[in-house]
Amino acid sequence: MKTKDVGDFLLEKFPLENCQNWDKCGWQFLFDTKFLGATICLDLTNDVLDFALKNSSNLIITHHPFFFYQTKKEEYAYSPYKKKLTFLLKKN
Repeated sequence: MKTKDVGDFLLEKFPLENCQNWDKCGWQFLFDTKFLGATICLDLTNDVLDFALKNSSNLIITHHPFFFYQTKKEEYAYSPYKKKLTFLLKKN
C-alpha cells in the first residue's frame, strides 16, 4: 500500500466538498511512496516531524493546514520555522 492510497481512502470518507472554501484542505505534500505508518497531530511542528521520523512514519495527517497563506514567501514571512520544516519534509 502507498501513502497516496491511504490519502485517497481518507478523501473518500471525508470529501473535500465538505470543507469551507477558504480552508486549505487536502494534500500539501504528496509523496507516492510505500506506506510505513501515520502520525496524526493538530499542527505540524519540529517535534511532530522528529516523532514521525523516529517512528518510521511517512504520512503526517494534521488538523490545521501546514500552508495557509497564498504564497510560500508570505507563509515563511509569518512563520519562518516552516521553511526549515519544508526542506526536511522533502529530504526525508
